[in-house]
Amino acid sequence: EGHPNNVVCVKYSQPQRIVYTVSSAFIKVWDLRMKPGSCIKTLSSSGLTTNGPVALSNGSSSSRSLAMPPGETQINDICLSNSGYSLFSAAADKVRIWDLRKFQDR
Repeated sequence: EGHPNNVVCVKYSQPQRIVYTVSSAFIKVWDLRMKPGSCIKTLSSSGLTTNGPVALSNGSSSSRSLAMPPGETQINDICLSNSGYSLFSAAADKVRIWDLRKFQDR
């Protein structure tokens, strides 16, 4: 369930007990209320969402990919709103605002 490349950013929402991690063009959403914590959503720089982790490699969990998937760009940073219901992501020339109640790009 890990990232295909190095993790460059981690944010924690204490009220929801959710962790957001960034690697390459993806934000993974980890629910720490589950034992063990698991990836419940993957948000992409293009605005798409996927339930759970995204499989990008040839199926081998030990392989890591440096190639950017087509249509995606490197996510540079993320920030949580004070309310904890919005997540801002910066990638290339775009800032996306994610509604965390629906896990959708606004």
